Amino acid sequence: MNRRASVLALLALSVATVPPTAEAQRLAKVWWIGLSHVGLDHVPPSLGGVREGLKSLGYEDGENIRLD
Repeated sequence: MNRRASVLALLALSVATVPPTAEAQRLAKVWWIGLSHVGLDHVPPSLGGVREGLKSLGYEDGENIRLD
């Protein structure tokens, strides 16, 4: 076997043993929750309680929900 044939055989063998590409993972759905607040302060005082309640249900701002 000459050099060219052996290189081609090694190349064909390496291509044949490469596993197929994996499918991309699906991203988790991010739920958007719109909040409205009437008042002069920019952050409503009840926002901490809303975040804590959602966290106890398994929702975290920036991970699987977005608070707007």
